[in-house]
Amino acid sequence: YGENQGESYLPPGLADGQNAIAVPSSYGKGGYYNCAHGTTGSETSLGALLNNRSNWVLSMSSSDLPIPVLSCGLSVL
Repeated sequence: YGENQGESYLPPGLADGQNAIAVPSSYGKGGYYNCAHGTTGSETSLGALLNNRSNWVLSMSSSDLPIPVLSCGLSVL
């Protein structure tokens, strides 16, 4: 977690915005994917949605989940 991959816990081989998201430390570790942005599509299109930080609801509240989670099902076409 951090503002960029250099400040995150992304392991080698994962890149922010490509195949992972790096969550800024100012958001803590809590959040969930906003399913209204899309849940159906090709593997490529779903990957683009899931790896876009702006499609996630991130917060620093007492209800933070321990890690960002996907709260809906996906349909790969």
